[in-house]
Amino acid sequence: MSKSARKIWIWKGAGYTAGVILTIIGVLVLLWILVSWTISETPFSPDLFEATPSIFGVSLGLGLNLTFLHYTIAGFVVLIIGAVLWVAKRKGVPLVEQETVLLYCPSCKANWQEPMAKAQLQSMGYPKTRSLPGRKCPKCAKFIRPKILKTLKAEK
Repeated sequence: MSKSARKIWIWKGAGYTAGVILTIIGVLVLLWILVSWTISETPFSPDLFEATPSIFGVSLGLGLNLTFLHYTIAGFVVLIIGAVLWVAKRKGVPLVEQETVLLYCPSCKANWQEPMAKAQLQSMGYPKTRSLPGRKCPKCAKFIRPKILKTLKAEK
């Protein structure tokens, strides 16, 4: 089994909620700018970035003298911060419990570690059965039946 086991992603906590809310706010601000820009009388005017965006007379001014440029920058900043929070607050939980086993080559007497699924070890009868199906030894490159010396810590 590969070291990068399949994982299920869990999102929870205040950071996740804040990320979602900020992302939605950023998208809404950018949509407001886009709609007010497309319905303005002169959409390609050079003084467009000095005009205050409004849709049907409703403005997001909030008592401040903010322009299209300010709202565009603020929208992108809030969107990026929200998306970063949203992605950063996820946690990967492995679908399969992993155990690291120490294997022994009977041919060259080499030891190596290999991750295995805990269910696979139980199904083959470990600890009573200590040999694995044929594998290639990483040191001598012979096709052998390695022996399990012991299980190490579980992988996180």
